[in-house]
Amino acid sequence: MRFAILNMSDDSNKGDLAILENTILLLRRACPGAEIEVLNADYAGGGDGPSKMFEHVRGLGVAHHQAIFPRVFDGRRGPAAMASALWNLAVSLWVLAAVGALGGRAGRLIPRRHRPAFEALRSADLAILKGGSYLYSYGGTAQLLFVYRMVHQSLLALCLGKRIVALGHSVGPVVGRPARWLLGACMRRFERVVVREEISRRCVRDELRIDPARIELLPDLAFWRPESPTGQDDDRILHDVLNREGVEVDGAAAVRIGLTARHWHFPLQGDGAGRFDAYLTILANTIDRLAGQRGAQVFLMPHAAEDLPVSREIARRVRQGRPVVLSGDYTTVELRGLYGAMDLFVGTRIHSNIFALSAGTPVVAIAYEIPKGFGIISMIEPREFILDIAELTEERLWDVISAGLADRETLAAGVRASVRRANDEIDQRFSALLGRHRRETAEGESGSLSGAGGKETGDEAG
Repeated sequence: MRFAILNMSDDSNKGDLAILENTILLLRRACPGAEIEVLNADYAGGGDGPSKMFEHVRGLGVAHHQAIFPRVFDGRRGPAAMASALWNLAVSLWVLAAVGALGGRAGRLIPRRHRPAFEALRSADLAILKGGSYLYSYGGTAQLLFVYRMVHQSLLALCLGKRIVALGHSVGPVVGRPARWLLGACMRRFERVVVREEISRRCVRDELRIDPARIELLPDLAFWRPESPTGQDDDRILHDVLNREGVEVDGAAAVRIGLTARHWHFPLQGDGAGRFDAYLTILANTIDRLAGQRGAQVFLMPHAAEDLPVSREIARRVRQGRPVVLSGDYTTVELRGLYGAMDLFVGTRIHSNIFALSAGTPVVAIAYEIPKGFGIISMIEPREFILDIAELTEERLWDVISAGLADRETLAAGVRASVRRANDEIDQRFSALLGRHRRETAEGESGSLSGAGGKETGDEAG
């Protein structure tokens, strides 16, 4: 079996990395000897970028290829960046037109640097659209361009006649008719759309008009943790990390609280800068109250590299709480251990919450994207422990944290039971999904989306 995983990112966002890691592990377990290649969604140059950008991905034993249509500005502005963006857009349209017209025979018309990605798609038995929350639009031309970039690899795979499974997604909101049409037209041709919460199931069914028979619900793959988490292992990881960073655990602290924060632009509310400033102040004041009234040691945790300046700004605003700001680049295993060593976790980054829950730590979730923030966490914890970032107040956050601390043993027991069920469901349903594909490939049941050459490779693998 040959698999192409689409829309990979780099190592910096540990949530995306965990999804990729677990997708690869589950594929290899379901299909021993599987050949897996991954296609980058964000960066030109792929493996030619900074060595650390893909350091962990390289260690997964998969080939990865640069994006045909990378991130438009990648943090830069000006005439040179605009020219580069227009050139990459033109190249992506050329490649799409060539593959649409000639299918697998289009290789010679594709720029040399993009041929490895094309070959990975052409030779795949199944294309998997990596899970995440990047299938959305807040409206406008820039967001339409974003949607096109996110479905470009899927469009190429469809032009090659490949079967596609969208595996573990939060979808929406999808504002704007052009974006809704483009996303729906692409996803309606997928063999299966696997969403990770009920809100997204309703979106793909009702707004994108995808056949309900093609929609499945499966917990986020980042919940899957094959090893059995233990408090002892998590405490060891915490102490190892703190020793590296020269920080001591406060032995007199009554509780340990983990916290993740991120930049957010409040796209549907307006006054993004003012709302973000208020969010930082709420978190800083809450840390002060936790230290003063609860005797807590608060750890501002890393999750994505871009969050570190936000954590430092929160710490700067704290008056007396003295939070610990962790700044290292940690593996997903280390992060689960760090979050698992906490008594309670207050998370804005959705996958930091998932990591904490998977390690048995109760979470107060600050949801910034409604489908994933509310839908995923409510599968594990009661709805009252999820707060909308657009409606966040200091008193509301304090009340929910206080409730979590007051009943944390009962809450933790419920979390562990729910996570075990999620792990079991992923184990069973993932194998069934791949088992069905292997049977159909081996039997030569090509269907409307099967590709030329898929049967031969499937027979060899089966």
